[in-house]
Amino acid sequence: MNIPLNPDGSDLSPYLPDEHGLFFVYHFTAEGTRTKDATTTHWTWRSYQVSDMRARHEIATEPALPPPVRDAFLSAGHGCHIDLEGDWLYGDLPDLRHDYSAEARGLGHFRFAFNDTMLIGGRKQPLQSVDKIRKAIDNGSRKFRSPAELIEAVMGQSLDGMTTELAGLGDTLDASRTASSAMHGTMSGRRWSMRAGNWW
Repeated sequence: MNIPLNPDGSDLSPYLPDEHGLFFVYHFTAEGTRTKDATTTHWTWRSYQVSDMRARHEIATEPALPPPVRDAFLSAGHGCHIDLEGDWLYGDLPDLRHDYSAEARGLGHFRFAFNDTMLIGGRKQPLQSVDKIRKAIDNGSRKFRSPAELIEAVMGQSLDGMTTELAGLGDTLDASRTASSAMHGTMSGRRWSMRAGNWW
């Protein structure tokens, strides 16, 4: 499917899908900068809301996608994987959901499929790594000459985010264990007096 640039040059919303179930479409030059000029487009990134029936229809009817890639992209299950089919690399990767997403904070999934000229991404809710990469593109601080470079950056952001999250959970568990040990030590040093009805 060849989705044209918006005629007025405006962007789609990264949080509300359009009539195709798309969050956004980015076009890139061969040098890796974002462009709004169709004549300089070297490759394209399309981001869909995979729980939207309009998005699922668009992906199901995308002629460039090999059937195994399409089937994996639209499957109901979530299992982390990366596979190769012809010149398409595709998979499902974990990513951290934003605190403001409709679901509770935690892990979400980023589905993707790409070849040399097209990256199709899918998610159910806003994901931190995808949005960090999108913002870096918007402010011009990152260039991506190929879909593979962009996916590598998303994976790096995701791993960094999960490392930080796990370190925070470890600190919380350590603090809980310390508090629990202190409480246990205080309680074990006391006895309950049935007669007096109090601790001593």
